[in-house]
Amino acid sequence: MKIFGAFDFDGTLVKRKGIPTSSNVWFDKPFEGAVETLQFLHEQKIGFYILTNRTEEDWPLIRAWLKKWEFPIPDRILITNKKQKNTTFYLDDRAIRFTGNWQDFRKLYF
Repeated sequence: MKIFGAFDFDGTLVKRKGIPTSSNVWFDKPFEGAVETLQFLHEQKIGFYILTNRTEEDWPLIRAWLKKWEFPIPDRILITNKKQKNTTFYLDDRAIRFTGNWQDFRKLYF
């Protein structure tokens, strides 16, 4: 199976904390190593896209931000709010790893 990955935008590519708002993220920098990692994936012909909860009206702004910080192929990266078929991995700052044991989840949050 070919590797095909998804990256969250807020808090994963762009270095920021807290609840994202459209008005302030565009001035924040990328996390150290983010540009180089996506460049490496591109060179290795590993497909990737941006999976975000932001609305479609923000997607051109995300693309402009990617271009500003010299991410690879900013004009061709898919930006979407729908997980794509055959996604191998998803990198997100707010994800919870499911261990197969619901009790682990309950211990963490309740």
